Amino acid sequence: MRWFGMPADRVRPGMLGADPALFGDGAPLPLRPRTFLFVGQFIARKNVLGLANAFRRFSRSRPEWTLRLCGGGEQMGLIPRDPRIIVEDFVQPAQLAERFRQARFFVLPSLFEAWGQVVHEASLSGCALLLSDRVGSADDLATPRNGVRFCAMAEDDLVRALHEAADFDDARLLEAGKESRRLAGKFGPERFGREVADLVAHFSGERATAQASGRLSETG
Repeated sequence: MRWFGMPADRVRPGMLGADPALFGDGAPLPLRPRTFLFVGQFIARKNVLGLANAFRRFSRSRPEWTLRLCGGGEQMGLIPRDPRIIVEDFVQPAQLAERFRQARFFVLPSLFEAWGQVVHEASLSGCALLLSDRVGSADDLATPRNGVRFCAMAEDDLVRALHEAADFDDARLLEAGKESRRLAGKFGPERFGREVADLVAHFSGERATAQASGRLSETG
């Protein structure tokens, strides 16, 4: 909303978030498979083809890693075939939660992403994050402790980010998982409920004040 010119003090964050009852922590990151996970539509805005191409370049020297792409869309048939790239359709929420728990890193290379619900789902699941500089929720859910950020328009920078992530040692992976879960705790149903209640109270107070002012004006 700030991009649309709304003053910062009129913006109420926390209105989006995943359900922690469904998306929960998995095994410690060092014990998870060496997997990068993408979840979303296979469309140009999500830059899934750029991710696939960057991963193929990365995997030439890091063949022990896998990229799992979970979703659907018009670009599915354009994703390059590679034994290290697993492509599957959207799955049911319980299955999706398990995909997150089996991944070390969640990757969102979007060219534009207003917030990105999937980033919160990944954070709740304890994944470390690779996010483009066009992902809105990166400011809320990614720090240098749990994430690597890259330029959405530069495939070379995405390749660099994949290598940086793959070089995380066990200590840093453990720290990343903890940081993701800590930041994820700031969003969700409880936060949403508080923000809505506060929003209602805010407008109710404004309306009551306006009505009182109107009555005073009528009486002179």
